[in-house]
Amino acid sequence: MFGLRTPTKNKPSPSTSVTNKETEAELPSAREPALTPVNEAQTSMGEKATILSQTEESRKIVNKVYRSRITEAAALQQSALAQLNAARNLKGDIKTAVSVAVKRLYELVRDGELHGKDRKDEITNEAKPDKTDKLEEKIRRMEELMENNSRRQESFEKTVTESEDRIMAKLGEIRSYAEVAAVARTEPRNDCARTAINDRPDRTGLYSLIVEPGEETEAAEDTVQKIRCSLKAKDHGYKIEKLQKIKGGKVVIGCGTEEERKRVRERITHEDNGLTVKELNNKNPLVRFKDLLKYNTIDDIKKALQTQNKTTTGNLTGEDWVMTEKHRQNARNTHECHVIVQVSPGMWKALTRAEKVHIDLQRVWVEDRSPLVQCSKCLGYGHTRKHCQTEKLTCSQCTGEHLRADCPNKEKTPECANCRREGINNADHSAFSPECPVRRKWDVLARRSVQYC
Repeated sequence: MFGLRTPTKNKPSPSTSVTNKETEAELPSAREPALTPVNEAQTSMGEKATILSQTEESRKIVNKVYRSRITEAAALQQSALAQLNAARNLKGDIKTAVSVAVKRLYELVRDGELHGKDRKDEITNEAKPDKTDKLEEKIRRMEELMENNSRRQESFEKTVTESEDRIMAKLGEIRSYAEVAAVARTEPRNDCARTAINDRPDRTGLYSLIVEPGEETEAAEDTVQKIRCSLKAKDHGYKIEKLQKIKGGKVVIGCGTEEERKRVRERITHEDNGLTVKELNNKNPLVRFKDLLKYNTIDDIKKALQTQNKTTTGNLTGEDWVMTEKHRQNARNTHECHVIVQVSPGMWKALTRAEKVHIDLQRVWVEDRSPLVQCSKCLGYGHTRKHCQTEKLTCSQCTGEHLRADCPNKEKTPECANCRREGINNADHSAFSPECPVRRKWDVLARRSVQYC
């Protein structure tokens, strides 16, 4: 009568079946779980625990750091599909649509990353030719610089060769040392070894007159006015090289030649002006024998020049052998000294040209000596320390109020006190330096009273 009814199985609709088949074709077979729609009433307590654990795992996936965006997108895709599969209260078509959207997002991320990588490679490949062009440009510039340097070097070598040829042409035939030593030193030399001392224009001394007033009470300015009225240099063409006032109302007149001095003297003497005119003989020049043994006297030096240096002094006459020792200076060697000797103009020429002479068992340097006198106390000119009237000391090294021997700044750059007084900027030298402009000016003035020829 009553029979048992077997429950009918739910068959999916055709549309749902088709959609699921298309979705299953796009999902990964091994890694992507299939979605099964289940009603909420069928969810048990164990299934809820499973959903909570999957939610916790999805959070970990989101917070994890991945090597690339594609890897991260794949992980997120799997997590989203797993969450959809666990969400049993959603309809099947919604899950399917969300699954398709998640897969499409993964594909877009993957394609975007691959496209970005290809674009980066293209940019890198485009940048490489630019670097190559820049490198080639630098190489080209370096080649041009090397070529210019080569041309300059060739030009420089050519100039040097031409200069050497000109110098050798002026020197003439090259001779050995023995041949040069056999030539008399008194002959005029045309080589480059001639000392600059003999070629300087300020070696010519002046021919001087000293003019004294008729009365001792007259001043030097009154004497100058009488000389001006007597000579009338602008009308008669007299050439005065130097005019200097001295003590007692006297005036010193310097002329360039002996004839000019004679004309000036006759003119002043001819006028009735009460002036007395006297000729002032020039001083003989000085030479210095360097590092000479102390036992040699002036007579020993004179005898050695006559017997041991005949090639140098053989042509000198009796008047040229007048020699006077002025003083001696200490040398580094305690057994030697520098001897300053006043000689005749002829002897001065022979010795300064020879540069070296034999004295007893030595061959010593001989050089010109300036007649300029400089004080070692105040660094002034025209007097020595013995006759200095200044009480203040001045250091020739640092301009301090002490002598150079007591200077604490010997290691520093020297400073010239005389150049500082004159307002000269370039003062980085000693006050006794031959390069000092103030000393050179005074040296020229001192040499005007010396007869070098």
